[in-house]
Amino acid sequence: MTAEIAVMNTKAVALAADSAVTINYGEKVYHSVDKLFQLSCVHPVGVMFYGRDNFLNIPWETIIKSYRQRLKDAHFPTVSAYARDFFQFLQQAEFDAASKNGREALFVLEAIQMELKAMEKKLTDLKNRLFKKLGEFVPHDEKMKIYNEQAEQYLLRCIRYLKKDYIHPFGDEDFATLMDTYSDFIEKKARKLLTEKLMKEDWLELVKAIVLSFLLKDFSNYKSGIVFAGFGEQEYLPSVVAFEVDGKINGKLKFRLVPEKTKKIDEQINASIIPFAQVDMVDAFITGIDYQLENYYLSEIEKMLETIPKQMKQLVKTKWDAADLDALEAEMYVKLIQLYRDFNEKIQRFKEKRFIDPIIYNVQVLPKKELAEMAEALVQLTSFKRKVTAAVESVGGPIDVAVISKSDGFVWFKKKQTL
Repeated sequence: MTAEIAVMNTKAVALAADSAVTINYGEKVYHSVDKLFQLSCVHPVGVMFYGRDNFLNIPWETIIKSYRQRLKDAHFPTVSAYARDFFQFLQQAEFDAASKNGREALFVLEAIQMELKAMEKKLTDLKNRLFKKLGEFVPHDEKMKIYNEQAEQYLLRCIRYLKKDYIHPFGDEDFATLMDTYSDFIEKKARKLLTEKLMKEDWLELVKAIVLSFLLKDFSNYKSGIVFAGFGEQEYLPSVVAFEVDGKINGKLKFRLVPEKTKKIDEQINASIIPFAQVDMVDAFITGIDYQLENYYLSEIEKMLETIPKQMKQLVKTKWDAADLDALEAEMYVKLIQLYRDFNEKIQRFKEKRFIDPIIYNVQVLPKKELAEMAEALVQLTSFKRKVTAAVESVGGPIDVAVISKSDGFVWFKKKQTL
């Protein structure tokens, strides 16, 4: 993981990125990776990545610098157009023609194994919770019967979730191709990971459908984020365009725009702060409250309010008949839910008025130097939080900071020394 941020107003956009990268799925962390780059040597556009640090085992740094070399002095009217051209390059580039198909196959095999491991964990947790709940006095065969019913329901829920549309540009023909190519591999791995203790034999086809549907209809936890920022040739105000990339399947690039992280300064928006990857500390700084704390107290309030109608019903049941009591309970429930919603809206308005709006207002008028300092400080805040908690220090190392303006182009505010 990592922490990155874009802070922009009408003058410029400042980008900041830490240097940490995790490998072996979080087991090891290095603090010397470059994640922030010039996309063009002559035009005011930058790019940074987060999450997985490679595409089909080719480092993003290599890909970005290869694209920059190919781009030379070419330019596009908007930052979005630069992004489209980059992904066209990524789709068509022959980084290693001899092993291109092998790289794609390795990516698919790895993705299949990760999905099967996730399924194994879900089923193991389900079985352990169930056996603990039933206790030692329920016969093992009875426990297994109940487990099999619940596990099958879980798999069917997965199938229902994956009834959604394919990610563009995938379709039924891609599913059929993957099934023909990887059916035996999935069956072999499923038998090894799930075994007869977790899976019945007649679930195999269901498991295959879930795994392959996930590849074509959802994004994994090991995807990369790619952020483009700056000014196109026809843009006089900065913009940020964010994407997620999750490999290549059947020769087709698997990627999508992230709308909530894509922003543009215009007549309605004069400033914006956009955190990427680990966003909790930046969100807490901007909104005035940690999202986990907010979610917890809202959830607890909702639970308490839901109990009030039944408690009131018990208090007055000797004075009202059953029909009136049921009507009272239903009416109270509706009113309490509305009360909860009103309370939540007031909290959100208070956060905006007291915390969010003042910060955004000040960002509007910040000079370029202060934009860069703010971006660096917000990344440093996340790094410090990870350092003083029990969490893995997945944010850390030197922080690279750049400022991109229409007049001065891409300028390094702070850049770590590299070999």
